[in-house]
Amino acid sequence: MSGQSSAPLRRRFCLVAAVLALQGCASGPGKTSDGGAAGAGRKGPRAAARGQNPLAVERDWLRSWFDGTPVTIDQRDEGPLSVEVPLAFSFAPRRSSVKPALAAVLDKLAESLRRTGALLPGLAAPADAGGPPALALQRAGALRAHLLSRGVPLAQLGPPAAAQAAAVQLRVELPPS
Repeated sequence: MSGQSSAPLRRRFCLVAAVLALQGCASGPGKTSDGGAAGAGRKGPRAAARGQNPLAVERDWLRSWFDGTPVTIDQRDEGPLSVEVPLAFSFAPRRSSVKPALAAVLDKLAESLRRTGALLPGLAAPADAGGPPALALQRAGALRAHLLSRGVPLAQLGPPAAAQAAAVQLRVELPPS
């Protein structure tokens, strides 16, 4: 893919991330921008229908936020929910600080985790191509620290790991019943 064809997509993704970041700043923890409870705002999930997998509701809610961006949100059958954010939108080369676009995704994921009590056992970040493997673990640690700073309890998070793909990989599961 050429740099010119991805430029409009990057601009759109950055715009979405900026709007989400500003909205998150205005709403405070546990509140939406309209002052309601988390999850009850403009794009909050509807109450899950009886027997519907709560992760399917969260999948649809997250997709509504990141539709048209490079963020991939997928779920097979009633299994775990996976979220992938391309490396270009996640970290600067040779750095482990979370970029604003990835922070916006993590903020919405944290809201979802707090609301559902779901677990995030899969928390992986990649290194740069040819970069040191230790960088991947530093980046995954930064993901975990960001989620903790957004009120996700430590018990809901798995250990940080290195991703093999060129994307941040997050796997969300329901706790065992």
